[in-house]
Amino acid sequence: MCQTNDISHCYQRQIRSLEDTRRKVINGKFGKKNSIKKETYPFEKLSASQLEGELNSRSVDIGHLKTMNDLLPMLKKELRGTKRVPILLLHNPLIDFKLLGLSEYEISMLECMHDIAGQIDNVVEELPHHVKRADKKEIDKVYKLYNSEKDKKRCCDKRKLLLMLTTNLYQKIDGKVHKLLKTLSEIQRILYQGDDLRTPMQILRLHNSCFDHFVLLKDVIPIKHLSEKMTRIGFTENICTIYWFMLPCIV
Repeated sequence: MCQTNDISHCYQRQIRSLEDTRRKVINGKFGKKNSIKKETYPFEKLSASQLEGELNSRSVDIGHLKTMNDLLPMLKKELRGTKRVPILLLHNPLIDFKLLGLSEYEISMLECMHDIAGQIDNVVEELPHHVKRADKKEIDKVYKLYNSEKDKKRCCDKRKLLLMLTTNLYQKIDGKVHKLLKTLSEIQRILYQGDDLRTPMQILRLHNSCFDHFVLLKDVIPIKHLSEKMTRIGFTENICTIYWFMLPCIV
């Protein structure tokens, strides 16, 4: 999938359909064969000779390349991030979409759940190192309650943690720190709204909330004081994705 911070380019991108995704997988010899066998990852265990056959069946010019290390990147480039047929087709990859009522279904160009969860992870990990001791105690109380609920955390649990922090710490911690959490909660709220609520006013609110969140990140968690891990992975990567890729898609 193409990624760009050029909003005008995003507006020109054609929305991908389920049929586009299916075709990307079953257009190749082993992609189709393994999908019919109901394999979740039809391209994962292909040998070098099978990779060669797959690329040839897709009319990809591989020249004199024969090794796994040379052929696998070419297949990944050809698939452009697609790993399998849509999950709704897993039991019958060749079924007519009309029979499922999905002939007009479009694939979203964003993954707000993962981008929001990623930014929550970043903020949650860094925040205790940059606040006053009294604020850290209040934040730790919420963390303790959150961690006591269950061991395995999913994206929806991280969204819940953000809301817990935002609601439980109101007027208990520094105003700037709380606003950092509140702006991220507002971004999350807007991104999960239904289509009928995605109005020009909400688009402006998303723009303003992202701007506020950027400014507060710089103030509350200065880049120069980030931990080595956060500096390495790119602390603002998820919020950049949220702003640049989601804003055009909710218009």
